[in-house]
Amino acid sequence: MTYTLTLDGLALHHYGQGVYGWGPTSSTTGQPGRLVEWTMRTEAESWMQARAVFCAGAQVQAMSAVQDARAAAEAWRARWPGHAGGVVLVWSGEGYGWKNCLRDAGHERPGALAVDADGNVYRAEGGNDLDGASVWVVV
Repeated sequence: MTYTLTLDGLALHHYGQGVYGWGPTSSTTGQPGRLVEWTMRTEAESWMQARAVFCAGAQVQAMSAVQDARAAAEAWRARWPGHAGGVVLVWSGEGYGWKNCLRDAGHERPGALAVDADGNVYRAEGGNDLDGASVWVVV
């Protein structure tokens, strides 16, 4: 489980060079950001307390594996425009690729996740790391 900060429904993102903001895209540069996540709730709370004015009204949110995968897919799509449909492939909380549709479980490791444009999440299961997974299963 990971933790994020949200303010008015928008999650905290890092846009590079120490610049943070609320939402997947910078309102000043238009550049996509990376979702900021912590593995411990106390780390998120400490970050928020150190930036009390910036974080006024923000809340710490716990994210499940499904929410983590959706956030990673959203961030991947923001970094790679033109991939609105299809599925984003996620491993260890990071988007790593895209396919035009959910197919070929044997090309992915068991445990890989795929997130479609509607936010549905699928997990590659069965098989092994060498030969790939056997099937996609709805999470």
